[in-house]
Amino acid sequence: GADAITLINTLLGMAVDWRQRRPLLANTVGGLSGPAIKPIALRCVWQASRAVRTPIVGVGGIANLGDVMEFLVTGATAVQLGTVNFYRPRASIEVLDALPAALAELGAKSVSEIVGSLKVSEATPKSPSPAGGGDRGGGEPPDRSPLRQRVTEKTRNRAIDLRRNATAPEQLLWQALSARRLADLKFRRQHPIQPYIVDFFCASASLVVEIDGASHDGRQQYDAERQAQLESLGYQVLRVGNEDVLENLEGVLEFILKAARLGGADPSPSPSP
Repeated sequence: GADAITLINTLLGMAVDWRQRRPLLANTVGGLSGPAIKPIALRCVWQASRAVRTPIVGVGGIANLGDVMEFLVTGATAVQLGTVNFYRPRASIEVLDALPAALAELGAKSVSEIVGSLKVSEATPKSPSPAGGGDRGGGEPPDRSPLRQRVTEKTRNRAIDLRRNATAPEQLLWQALSARRLADLKFRRQHPIQPYIVDFFCASASLVVEIDGASHDGRQQYDAERQAQLESLGYQVLRVGNEDVLENLEGVLEFILKAARLGGADPSPSPSP
């Protein structure tokens, strides 16, 4: 339920007087902060930003504008300046004054446009990107970045637009799935999994439900590749047609419920009325 994640705080370190053969710190170990921990902090932010969608506050060795920009492109939504304030109290003001020019250099108008924009080398080990996109093709081709990608503002806004303009089958199925009506399972509709948007998603069962309509004609290979990527990340993908939802909703719900049980969820014995 966290609203944000802070990465990282101080790391445990030691200092030793070798002549006296005693630790210099009263508690033997203590917190290490400042520029020395920045590479570790950057690595943590980069990995976490691809594993979760929660905003990240980057902390650790940030002393100037360059450090701030490194954390932002690596995946931090915001940053915190700490140790530098002891020896340069105006450091934060200096960064704020110089930030607009740095953004302009990257062709960006706001910080959100550069967050998580790091270009990963082809030599970096990769795992497939999550996929999705339902009947109306929400999303773009995957860039195959490691782990899950942070959901961009563009994708989030697209998901909101799809919810507002749901098709008739989507509306009908949502009425049956929303508010835990199906065996107390919690579903989300038009759920963003960057860079895609899936029609319905149940986290407890790692289950994606897609409604296929006329717009999927001729897209069989694309859909198959997208589904394979989702399944490689541990998601179970169900595809149902528009006609199935409109003409056999009860059968579709039974199909979803069986899949949820296979996915490890513990739903009620039967769909709620």
